[in-house]
Amino acid sequence: MFADERVQIGYGLLLILLIPSAIIVATVATIARYSQTIDITLQRQALLVGRVFGATVWEQGIAPVTLQRRVEAVAAANADILGLQVFTPHRDGFEIIASVVPEQVGTVAASAYYTYAWQQAEREGLATDYLGEPLLGSRAGASTGDRYWLVTLPLFADVEGDGHRERVALLSLQLSSGIVDEQAAASWRSAVIGLTFTVLLTVLFLAAATRLWSYATLYRKIKEVDQMKDEFISIASHELRTPITAIRGYVSMAIDGDFGSVPEKLRTGLERINGAGKRLGDLVEDLLNVSRIEQGRLSVSFQPLDLGEVTGGVIEELRPTAVQKQLTCEYVAPTSPVKVMADPDRLKQVLFNLVGNAIKYTPKGSVTVTVSLQEHGGCVRVKDTGLGISAADQARLFTKFYRVASDQTRAISGTGLGLWITRQLVSLMRGEITLESIEGTGTQVTVVLPTPKSAAT
Repeated sequence: MFADERVQIGYGLLLILLIPSAIIVATVATIARYSQTIDITLQRQALLVGRVFGATVWEQGIAPVTLQRRVEAVAAANADILGLQVFTPHRDGFEIIASVVPEQVGTVAASAYYTYAWQQAEREGLATDYLGEPLLGSRAGASTGDRYWLVTLPLFADVEGDGHRERVALLSLQLSSGIVDEQAAASWRSAVIGLTFTVLLTVLFLAAATRLWSYATLYRKIKEVDQMKDEFISIASHELRTPITAIRGYVSMAIDGDFGSVPEKLRTGLERINGAGKRLGDLVEDLLNVSRIEQGRLSVSFQPLDLGEVTGGVIEELRPTAVQKQLTCEYVAPTSPVKVMADPDRLKQVLFNLVGNAIKYTPKGSVTVTVSLQEHGGCVRVKDTGLGISAADQARLFTKFYRVASDQTRAISGTGLGLWITRQLVSLMRGEITLESIEGTGTQVTVVLPTPKSAAT
C-alpha cells in the first residue's frame, strides 16, 4: 500500500515537471516557427520592393541629376526607407551615382557583398537582415542596434538595342524592420504572459491533483483503520459477552443463596459486582449494536405491532427503577389500539433507552409516557421533569460517545451511545425522532413510526 502511495506521488511530481515543460517547449517552438515565417515573408517582400524601386527610379540614359531627384523623392515618400543608393561599376569597386545622402555621391565602395550581388541574374538579388551600425548611405533616423533589411540587386538594360539586356547599375536599398519587430516583440510578450499563466495554472492543477491523491490515499487508509476498529470491537464484544454473562449468572446464583447462605456484608459486595457486570454488559451490547449498524449487519423485521401494548410492557418493567428513585412514572395509554409497522425487539430497545434515560436523568418529579395516533403515524412521547439539556448540547446529543458534561451528570453512568443507537434504530424502522428540552425544566422526546397503511404507500 505504501509503495503504491509513493508511486502515485512520484507520478504526480513527474507530471508537474513534464506537462509544464512540454507546454513551454511547444510554445517556444511555435513562436520560433512564427518568427521564421515572418522573416521569410519579409525577405520576399524586401526583394519585391527592391524590384519595384528599381523599375521606378532607373531607366537607361537617365541623367544623374534626375536620378538623384527620383531617389530622394522615393525615400521621402516612405519613412521605412533608411538608405537608397544606385551604383555603377568602377575599377576599384562600385561608385555611388545617386543616394538619399547627396554627400555620398561619387564615393566608391569596395565590398565582396556588392560584387556578389552584381552577379545575380535579372529579377534576382540579395535580401538579408542585420543588426549594428547603419550602413554607408543611411540617412538620419537610422539607429545603432536596430534591425534592417538590406536589399541589393543588379539593374539591367538593352544597351545596344539588340534585345540583349546586360547589367548597367546596382541598386542598394535599406529598409527598417522596426514596425515588424515591435509587433513580433509584442507577440512574444503576449505569448510569454499567456505561457506563464498556463504553466502556473497547470502546476496548481497538478499540485491539487497530487494533493487529492494524497487525500484519497489517506481516506482509504482511514477507512481501512476504521474497518479494522469495527472488526476489533465486534470480535472483542462477542468475546466479552460470554464471560460477562457467566460472571453475572454465578453472582446472581450466589446472591440467591444457591451456594449456601451469604453474609450481609458479602451480599452487598456481590450486588455491587452484579451492578458493575450489568453496566459492563450494557456497554458490550451497545458496542455490538454500533458495530452492526455501521457495517450494515443489523437486520430489521417489520410486522404490525400494538404500540400501546409494547410501550405499556416497557413501562411496567422500568417502573420499579422509578419507584426506587421516588419518581412518579405515568403512562397515558391510547383510547384505541395504535398499530405501527416496526421490529418488536428494536422497538423495545428504543423505548427502554428513552424511558430509561428519562428516569436516569430525573432526580425528582415525574416521567410521563404518552402513546397516540397522529396524522403521520403512531407517536410515543417521553416527557420528564429532569435536568434538561442546553441548546448547545442538543445539537450534538445524537452523536456517538457524546454525553452532557455537568456537575449533575458526572456521577451518572453512561456510554454516550444510547441516543445515537436509538436514532439509528428509529431511522431503520422508517420513523422520526425529535427532542425538545429546556435546561433545568425537563425534556420531551417524540418518536413517530409508520402505520401499516402509511408503510404500504
